[in-house]
Amino acid sequence: MRNFFYQLSSATARFMYGRNGGDQLNVALLVVYLAVCLLQAVFAGSQGVSALLHLLTLVSRFLLEQTDYSIKEISFSVGMTDEYYFSRVFRQAVGVPPSRYRTNAKTHLSPL
Repeated sequence: MRNFFYQLSSATARFMYGRNGGDQLNVALLVVYLAVCLLQAVFAGSQGVSALLHLLTLVSRFLLEQTDYSIKEISFSVGMTDEYYFSRVFRQAVGVPPSRYRTNAKTHLSPL
């Protein structure tokens, strides 16, 4: 998989360099974009979830354990405007709904 992305990024960078008459800024931006795509693919392949979902889950778990913010406030804090969608995504990623995760964390049980 990594070799495929390396070949793709190299070929795309060569194409963009030739097409834009050597505009190095466009080529640099493209290479950065492709590197981010590669990191996301490698992370998702090794962790089973996207890097963004993993990060949102980590932040949500921390807020549930360490604050008294409502589920709605936490969902807004991580960029989700619909608390019900947030709860569904959290449950799929962690295995329990946010409210149960918080209850388990507050009673010093394993949250999962």
